[in-house]
Amino acid sequence: MSKVTLVTTMWDEVESEVGKERLKELKESYWKGMVSRGSTTFECEDIQDSPVKLLRHIVRQLKDHELAKEGEGKVRLQGEISEMKLELQQTAAGKRLCSGLEGLAQRQTETLRKIREETKRADGKTAEDLWKEYNEIKGQLDSTLTQARALRMTLTQRLQKGMRTVWKKVPFA
Repeated sequence: MSKVTLVTTMWDEVESEVGKERLKELKESYWKGMVSRGSTTFECEDIQDSPVKLLRHIVRQLKDHELAKEGEGKVRLQGEISEMKLELQQTAAGKRLCSGLEGLAQRQTETLRKIREETKRADGKTAEDLWKEYNEIKGQLDSTLTQARALRMTLTQRLQKGMRTVWKKVPFA
């Protein structure tokens, strides 16, 4: 409900004290549930300036809401890693990233399949251009899959893999 703004109008039709009393009554009875869940109120007092102020108020609320949402994501990731002792791939953000990489890999695989099909029907120059595109996308796909595999590996697995690579390079006499 934090995105809801309850607007009162016709302030020029009533005495200021009466208007404030009615607003208080609205907040404490009719709108109480909405206000308690984050809705805000705005008094549209005059026809000239108030609409612009209302728009500024709404834009500010949206920006505040987006900043709070962004901050929640940072706090959540930090909490999952530091407090819950999760690896990146086990966090909600890591799972989303992995899923995105897998989706990208699926789209790239489908594109490669289409290029192979088109190459069968293409003339020499077009086929050559398609194979170039195929090889570029194949390289991107390989990179995407490598990133997805690395993300799925725990820190211990990555260290073990790194150690195996180092030991393979060490010459034994």
